[in-house]
Amino acid sequence: MDVLKRLGRWLDRPLFPWKKLIIGFSLGHYLFESYLSFRQYRVLQRIKVPKTLENEVDQTTFNKSQDYGRAKARFGFASGLFNQIQSLSIIHYDVYPKLWALTGLWLARYAPARFSGEISHSLLFIFAYSFAETLIGLP
Repeated sequence: MDVLKRLGRWLDRPLFPWKKLIIGFSLGHYLFESYLSFRQYRVLQRIKVPKTLENEVDQTTFNKSQDYGRAKARFGFASGLFNQIQSLSIIHYDVYPKLWALTGLWLARYAPARFSGEISHSLLFIFAYSFAETLIGLP
């Protein structure tokens, strides 16, 4: 238990680089997932039906399946890169705190006084963030 207390005190420092740590873990996760997807993509480039499936699947069906898998993997690479850039931008440019402050300002200016609590603020924040995500995700 003493180890956990020491770790807690060590991590609870005002100048601890949390943003760098989170970005590092995020990039590490993305690179690991991309590596696994790339390995799977190389498997999808095989053109011969595996011996275990020769009696189950004909060559034409196998080729169509491989083509679909490759197309899906390529889209996954592009989509994953876009999502990673978006996540890193949100973290790097402090989008969450800025949006929280902006929605608080909107509540103070435009909403009646009875809607000035944390619940109303949280609901407006979630609505604004979801709206922005929807706009960004449109094709």
